[in-house]
Amino acid sequence: MIKTTAKFSMRFTEETKVQIEKLAADRESSIAQIVREALRDYLAKQTIETK
Repeated sequence: MIKTTAKFSMRFTEETKVQIEKLAADRESSIAQIVREALRDYLAKQTIETK
């Protein structure tokens, strides 16, 4: 996997933000970690589907 140090910001709807915060609390993790994991999963699935 490519490692990057690029930084970017994302905007979420209030409903989505609440869902992510709850998920982070349930997993005892940070919101940033939850978003990183979701992006990794999404990109991995996109890579598989385009092959």
